[in-house]
Amino acid sequence: MIETESLPLKEPPVRYLLRYLKEEPLSPFDSAVVMPTTRSIRHLIHLITEDSPVPVALPYCFEMKEFTLRCLDSGGSGVVPDELRLLYLQEAVRGLDTEKLLRLFGREHARYYKDFMRFASVGRRLLRFYEEVFAEGVGFEDLRMNALYTDYEKDVMILEDIASIYRDILKRNGLIDLMFLKGDFLSSGMSLFYSPTFLKRFKKIYILTVGRLSSFELRLMEKASDMVDIKVLLHYEGVADSEIKRISQSLDSEASLPPEIPAAPYPAFIEVEEFSLPEEQAGFIMDSIRKSIGMGISPEETVVVLPDDGLKRTLYAFDRDGILNFAMGFELRDTVFYSFLKSLEAMLTSYDERGTYDTRAALNFLSHPFIRGLAGKGYELFIRDVKRRNRLFVGPEELCMTGELKEVRQEIEGIFSRKAGFKEFCSRIRGFMGWIMERNSSLIERLRESPEFVGGKKVFFERLIMLGMLPYEVFWPKGSPLGHLIYLNEYLKGITYPHTWGGPVTVMGMLETRALGFKAVIIPDMNEEFMPPASEKDMFLNTEIRKRVGLPTFLDREALSRRYFNGLLKKASAVFLSYAGSGGRRPRSRFIEEIAIQRGGGQFETTRSRSTGKVVPSLPTVSIQAKSFVPVKDSHILRLIELMELTPTSLRTYRECKFRFYLKYIRKLREKEYRGSISAISFIVR
Repeated sequence: MIETESLPLKEPPVRYLLRYLKEEPLSPFDSAVVMPTTRSIRHLIHLITEDSPVPVALPYCFEMKEFTLRCLDSGGSGVVPDELRLLYLQEAVRGLDTEKLLRLFGREHARYYKDFMRFASVGRRLLRFYEEVFAEGVGFEDLRMNALYTDYEKDVMILEDIASIYRDILKRNGLIDLMFLKGDFLSSGMSLFYSPTFLKRFKKIYILTVGRLSSFELRLMEKASDMVDIKVLLHYEGVADSEIKRISQSLDSEASLPPEIPAAPYPAFIEVEEFSLPEEQAGFIMDSIRKSIGMGISPEETVVVLPDDGLKRTLYAFDRDGILNFAMGFELRDTVFYSFLKSLEAMLTSYDERGTYDTRAALNFLSHPFIRGLAGKGYELFIRDVKRRNRLFVGPEELCMTGELKEVRQEIEGIFSRKAGFKEFCSRIRGFMGWIMERNSSLIERLRESPEFVGGKKVFFERLIMLGMLPYEVFWPKGSPLGHLIYLNEYLKGITYPHTWGGPVTVMGMLETRALGFKAVIIPDMNEEFMPPASEKDMFLNTEIRKRVGLPTFLDREALSRRYFNGLLKKASAVFLSYAGSGGRRPRSRFIEEIAIQRGGGQFETTRSRSTGKVVPSLPTVSIQAKSFVPVKDSHILRLIELMELTPTSLRTYRECKFRFYLKYIRKLREKEYRGSISAISFIVR
């Protein structure tokens, strides 16, 4: 049996679910809870255990993805690891003829099918497209029929060919992709690829949904309800939208339409501020935290939501007191480990038939912290000679300034001079990185106290160990080591590691806030390109075709984003919003305009950036205060400036905004290029 119940958007859904669990006469071990995120699971566990002085029994808790995977039967095939999906997909793309490739990727991207670096970004979009199509049970025949006589007709046929080849390649290797299992489950009438064994242990399953449920997830619930009672909690307000109606009618065809839930008001305090540059919003965030504490809201009840990750590193630099906890973690690509492999890749890729390296790539490798300490005083002499003679290419022997660097070169030649399988290559790279760190013991000793270094190191070596122990070899078992390095770097670039040393104020993305509630909500980057977020899912089909076949359109995704946004705001007591009014940004988000309309034509004021440093008199003094981050011109920074090679781009950045120059060229933060200046900060490089 399936039962649905509607929750008001203002109601904290996790607390509501907890009441059901306490009132239910079942043992905790007889119940299972399916939640949208791991953070919502942790929040539920915290609520269950916070008032108990002794350990308590907990229900089984799953994310939706884990729950569905446990209910499926792969038919004896292994599910392809995420680390290998792109590689097998690229092999499938290589199975097409050139004309089809040109049709799909365009003539300017014709090398996508053989150059992995070019293919990776498009390949991920292909996978997202396939995952959505198969999860919704949309067949390629339906897509072709609805795309007749349009520019998308041939594209659909090519996409079908790629999916078919990809599946055959996996089958030959004893593998299957989870998205094919979902499609087969729907097309077989839910009789195949289904395993009820997992469900037999439960008497009731609670499913909290705050977003879209795919057709596969709905049909799986329907099938599971034959064996176990299921209660689904729907979270919305106003008249049920098309998504809520679809879920309700799919799960219980005899039930009446979901009820209309009165819309909750927005909180009385909403502050909106405009800034010239995106980077300026970091100070606004810290100041908003101070204001919320002054209102009596604890840091644990405050959240900073980042619609765009571009501000994350700048915000981290502003957090001088360590009060922020970045729930989304940090990217491995910003660590010294990834930058070393990337600099090695750039240098080896520049090697030409004359037996020389591109000078810029070689100097970038030599200047890396893992190598710079091994170069000794010969490094400065080499730099001066290269600049004096304006050399474009350097020979490998010239890089061996010391005995240590000569050993490094020999190790690199040993790894890259002969072909090897990907697993063996990853194992050798792991040994090489450990060897490099041993020879930089003084550097490692200085970094050992940095939690960011320790966290990045742990995840970096864990990933290398995992890749070296994969049960399946990639499709080029004796491929080029340089090709392996390119793929390894592309893979590592998308890995994050947890921010475990943070403070009480949580920083997260909008999707991570699902099912959660906070008393103070701070959201920067409230510009149109970020809120509602843009999507790449419409890449291969237009909106009309997606609508005909039952795939969600950009309007559906916008409505879902609005529900997340309103649910977060309407659970709060204080809201702080900001956006960048220039720097190439689009106008402020329509969501801000909607708040003004619903509150009667703008009952909040939008102010422009100002840095007075004044404390609002009505707010009491608090222990955490926002600080303007003024870079200190110490000997370290002055030394970096002295050795810096200025370019027209860096000089233009310095003239436009000295603080951005500091962030980009001194702190090495990967920020986007924007125009403008920060008037509140007067950092002058002498």
